[in-house]
Amino acid sequence: MASAITFSVDMSAFANAMNALPEEMAKESRNAIKEGAAILVSAARTEYLAKTRTHSKNGNKVEKSIQEEIAPDGMSGRVFINSEVAPHAVFVHEGTEDHIVPKSGHVWGKGTMKGGEPAALHFVLGGESYFSKGHKVTGLKPDQFLYRAADKSREKIISMVEEKITTAIHTAGF
Repeated sequence: MASAITFSVDMSAFANAMNALPEEMAKESRNAIKEGAAILVSAARTEYLAKTRTHSKNGNKVEKSIQEEIAPDGMSGRVFINSEVAPHAVFVHEGTEDHIVPKSGHVWGKGTMKGGEPAALHFVLGGESYFSKGHKVTGLKPDQFLYRAADKSREKIISMVEEKITTAIHTAGF
C-alpha cells in the first residue's frame, strides 16, 4: 500500500478576496490621500514657523493660508497656498525680484494717500513716521516651505501609504 498526501485549493476563498480587493483598495486610497494631505499641511506650517519663528498677525495668515483640497471622489488632493487667506503668502513662498516703488501710483492693498498724493512706503523709525517714494526695494528671498515640507514628509507619507495598502489586502481576505 502506497502512502499519499492529498491537498486541494479552495478557489472560492481566493475569488472572494479578489472581488473584495478593488473596493478595499479604493477605500484605503481615499484614506491615504486625506491623511497624506493633512501630514503635508502640518509639515508645511511647521516649516514656515520654524524659519520665521513668529506668530505675528501676518505670520499667522501665511500659516493659515496653507490648506488642503481633496477631490470629490477622494482619489486626489492638493496642498496649496490660499491667496484669499493671505495674498502676500505666495510672495513669501516664491520670493520677489528687486523692484521700484514709483513716485506716483498705487500702494498695493492701501490705495493712494489722501488728497491723491503719490503712493509711498510708510515706516516708523525711532517713533517718527517716514514716507519714501521713487526708490528701489530689495526683493524677498523665497521661503519655499511647501517644498521643504514635501521633502521632509516623503518617507512618512510613503510608510503610511504602505500601511493602507496592507490594510486593504488583509481586509479583503488575503
